[in-house]
Amino acid sequence: ELGDSNWSPSVEVVAHKDPVSGWNLEIKTEEFDFAPLQAGLSSAEGQGHAHIYVNGKKLGRVYSNWRHIVLPRGTHRVKVTLNSNEHATLVRDGKPIEADLRIEEDREGMGAHDH
Repeated sequence: ELGDSNWSPSVEVVAHKDPVSGWNLEIKTEEFDFAPLQAGLSSAEGQGHAHIYVNGKKLGRVYSNWRHIVLPRGTHRVKVTLNSNEHATLVRDGKPIEADLRIEEDREGMGAHDH
């Protein structure tokens, strides 16, 4: 839970269809810096990493503003949470600091053309 500071990070996620396969997720943050070398260390205000979920399952950590994902055909819910160095989801006003979106994948997700 964020303390008495004026720190107010936010996150937004935009999906860009990749010309070859899958999607390039653009993770836009404010008042938050990705700190991959600090993951697992003590938390510091203004830094951390993100966790990405697809249909409620954790896909992994994200250490920068971009992540490529490949999805099978169908409708998917993608969620990105901002996390402290100690992996706790950042919370403001009792709510996780997260962004989510729905992606409609109309191509076959896995195939010979994936790179």
